[in-house]
Amino acid sequence: MQQGYRMSHYPFMLACGLLIITNSCSLGPTYQPPVVETAADWKHTQNNTNPFVYRDFWWEVFNDEQLEALEQQALENNYDLMIALNHVQEAKALMEDARADIYPHLNVNPLYSNMGTLYESYSTFTLNRAHEMLFVLPLNFSYELDLWGKIRSRYEAARYNWEGAIEAYNSLLLTLTTDVATVYYQLRVSDAQIDLLQATLQTRQSAFKINNSRYKANIINYSDVTRAGLEVSNTLSEIKVALRQRAKLENSLATLIGISASEFSFAHSPLEGVPPVIPAGIPSDVLLRRPDIAEAERRMAAENAMVRVTYASFLPSIGLTAGLGSSSPHLKYFLQNKGRLWSYGAHASQVIFDGGRLFAELAMQEARFNEASAAYQQQVLVAFQQVEDALISLEMYKKEYQDVADAVEWAKKTNRIANSRYKLGVTFYLDVVESEREKLIKEIVLNDLMGLRFATTIQLIKAIGGGWSCGGRIDINH
Repeated sequence: MQQGYRMSHYPFMLACGLLIITNSCSLGPTYQPPVVETAADWKHTQNNTNPFVYRDFWWEVFNDEQLEALEQQALENNYDLMIALNHVQEAKALMEDARADIYPHLNVNPLYSNMGTLYESYSTFTLNRAHEMLFVLPLNFSYELDLWGKIRSRYEAARYNWEGAIEAYNSLLLTLTTDVATVYYQLRVSDAQIDLLQATLQTRQSAFKINNSRYKANIINYSDVTRAGLEVSNTLSEIKVALRQRAKLENSLATLIGISASEFSFAHSPLEGVPPVIPAGIPSDVLLRRPDIAEAERRMAAENAMVRVTYASFLPSIGLTAGLGSSSPHLKYFLQNKGRLWSYGAHASQVIFDGGRLFAELAMQEARFNEASAAYQQQVLVAFQQVEDALISLEMYKKEYQDVADAVEWAKKTNRIANSRYKLGVTFYLDVVESEREKLIKEIVLNDLMGLRFATTIQLIKAIGGGWSCGGRIDINH
């Protein structure tokens, strides 16, 4: 009898083995990312005679220790970055949850029950009480055969979503670090402008005192005094505006690095010099380095996997179950040979009619894939546009900066001549005011252009994908 019991399991075991061996079919379209054609080179390039030195983190190319310290604070303290990192962990947990369905499930469900019930015997028309005890210790096995790749495709979609969450984190990291650098240099440009206005204020206050003295000596008209006083008031107002703008930039920088704006202060540090020249590489590099493009591609792959899941939903699902353990109404027989229990079986399900729901789900999922594919290709075009915009802006800003620098020198000469002529009594003070105002305007424009060159350099770095190595990014392969 024992031998016959064992032989009776062979057909079931053979069937299970064959089903598991064939458990590798996958339905639906094979994923192929769209082929994006790229040019051999950029339409606009930068001329750089000095060799470029790549660093571990992109902001190190500016050789600015203060910027490096701020970037480090942002990496450690920014809450948006923490949110994105936890989203990555959440996506990873969802991936591992989906992967668990690929494997068989084993669980143990021990049970002890002691029940007394009152029942009526219809043969004797008497009430009787029954007492039943039960000890059960089963080990249950369940496994859904993934004949059509439904479970594995669902796991692949979850894995692609996790990889997409990593690239979203990397994209936010790049945005954060470039925002920190941009606000940092805007602050320093603001400090340089405040210095210009303070120097102009001193000049105009001195001119107001001189004109006032000359008026009292009956050398000039009182209108020259009023004009000098007006220019002092205008400069004071411009300083207040610049200080207000600087305070807002300081508060923005505090939030970016994860510090309360009430507790953060940035020391006065006017900007000088020019930014480094950043090589843009070749267009195809952008596709490999930009995390937002990588994120869009991973989202597209996830939607394609879900299309395969929907295809598999049209076919039957088959599951295996088995149990092994012990069951007995008496404790003395529990866990003995007499109390052993076993079971095995299989179940299947197939949709016959659902009112077209599966076809609607398939159409919806295919539309989502097409949407993700279009979003990916659009993101590639946007990336190329951003690089070209940054390159042409840097080229034009550099030329414009030189032109305005020449204009500043001419404005200074004009101002010196106007002052000399006014002191000799050849011209009116209005000419001095106009020449000073023109000189200040050109100096402010020159200062703004210097800031724009730094900001656009940072935009170019962001457009080509940021860091030269890890740059604080999460590597999908680790």
